[in-house]
Amino acid sequence: MNIEVRHATDPGSVETATTAQLRSRYLIEDLFAPGEVRAVYTHEDRMVVAGAVPDGARSRCPPGTPSAPSTRSSAASWA
Repeated sequence: MNIEVRHATDPGSVETATTAQLRSRYLIEDLFAPGEVRAVYTHEDRMVVAGAVPDGARSRCPPGTPSAPSTRSSAASWA
């Protein structure tokens, strides 16, 4: 799994940024690649954006990743 980290931008620098600078700072272009799980963590919104594309082979999640049933049961207990 590949995780890119993007740090927060100074508000003053955004005001003077060119279109190319803004695109390089905020646009996520290569999130989906066959056989890979890729993610971007941004400090701007404190969020993770991730993409996964199966390649036909059996895929495995990284160690420590909760399974779908355990995730569902955890979510149900929050309600």
